[in-house]
Amino acid sequence: MPIHTDGIDLLVTAALALIEHPDATPEAQVIVADGTGLTLAAALAADGDGGGYRWQPIAEILTAELVDELLPQIERTRLAYIDAAHHVPGWVDSPARRFIDLLGAEVRARLDRGTTNPNVGILTSAELEETAADWRRPTIHASSNLTDPEGDPHGQP
Repeated sequence: MPIHTDGIDLLVTAALALIEHPDATPEAQVIVADGTGLTLAAALAADGDGGGYRWQPIAEILTAELVDELLPQIERTRLAYIDAAHHVPGWVDSPARRFIDLLGAEVRARLDRGTTNPNVGILTSAELEETAADWRRPTIHASSNLTDPEGDPHGQP
């Protein structure tokens, strides 16, 4: 299954929130995040160029506290990425694999499951039940008529 760029954005944003970067400026973190996302996209692309990927942060999880609520989804997306990438030549020794393993270790530490072994599952199938392998960021629908709330069909079938 291919991984949508939203899924890559989720993984990169989660890593930015979970992995400490004490000496990095915000500008440097954005450059690293964009490069990491491009590496992940390129690892899955047939031509290896990443298709012009540009990181679009998932603003809701830019803090470690908010990441906790999405840990099952982050892990499900990480597993889906592994599933999509494991057959790509060079995957075992790739920078994308190292990133995915590092993110997995951070998720394990956050969940305090007592293991950092990347070959041991982190979450049970019941915990992953309400997640999606092909995660997409939520769509926000703006009202076409911002001045007339009665004419706004938002929230109505």
